[in-house]
Amino acid sequence: MKNKKGFTVVELIASFALTMIISVFLFEVLLDVKDIFIETSIKTSIQEKVSIISKNIKLNLPHAQINCSGNSCTAGSNIITVNSNNVRIGSQTIKTPSFGGTNVTINDIVLNAPACSGNNCTLKVHFNLTHPNLKEPYNYTVVYYYSIG
Repeated sequence: MKNKKGFTVVELIASFALTMIISVFLFEVLLDVKDIFIETSIKTSIQEKVSIISKNIKLNLPHAQINCSGNSCTAGSNIITVNSNNVRIGSQTIKTPSFGGTNVTINDIVLNAPACSGNNCTLKVHFNLTHPNLKEPYNYTVVYYYSIG
């Protein structure tokens, strides 16, 4: 018999099987990286919005008494209101980011009435931001210090 060069059917099947096993593992890694990227993108957008919210609350805090009730606080002529999809500070509305057609949702809203000691006061703002692609809620808690007078 002639000495033929090439692969046998068994060798080809074994090489295809190994290639498929490696492909499945690589595909799983790719999916994990995609999920991490999406979650990081959502958290980055949330942090950008939270930074804007923090700046605007700080800028709009007057040196006067703040009264809070439910999901809103009245600070002089400005009103700070937090609901499930946006934060309104005075005339500016800051909407939560949207991913995949689903908005980030604001939950567990707590606007503590300011605690004052003399002329120094604190206002505590807390809420959780959730989205189906986030593994756990993003907690936002800030305490603002200001002086009356």
